[in-house]
Amino acid sequence: MIHSDYLTGVFIPQVTQFDKMFSETVFPPFADPEARANKVAQDYWDQKMSEPVAEFGRDEDPGDVADAAHQKSIDFYETMTAMHHTVVNLFTAGVFHLSWRLPPPPSRGRRSA
Repeated sequence: MIHSDYLTGVFIPQVTQFDKMFSETVFPPFADPEARANKVAQDYWDQKMSEPVAEFGRDEDPGDVADAAHQKSIDFYETMTAMHHTVVNLFTAGVFHLSWRLPPPPSRGRRSA
């Protein structure tokens, strides 16, 4: 049967390669958005706390820095999760387009009228 030959010889290897590319190349940056967001907050905190204190200027309240770091973390997390969903949806559309190229199944004993 041509259809099953196409499935096993062409379509399944394409989907397998597509899955491998997604799992190894595309998905890893989105694997742990919470840890990456925490790192964004910590890096911001560390950078602000290492700045020199102003002699005649306004000192920055550590509570304000903590709030800003937390907000940066939330912003990063929301962006990463939105990008994650977008990439998954794009790859889902890609699998659909792979399946769209499937030839029609062979007719089984049907007679044309």
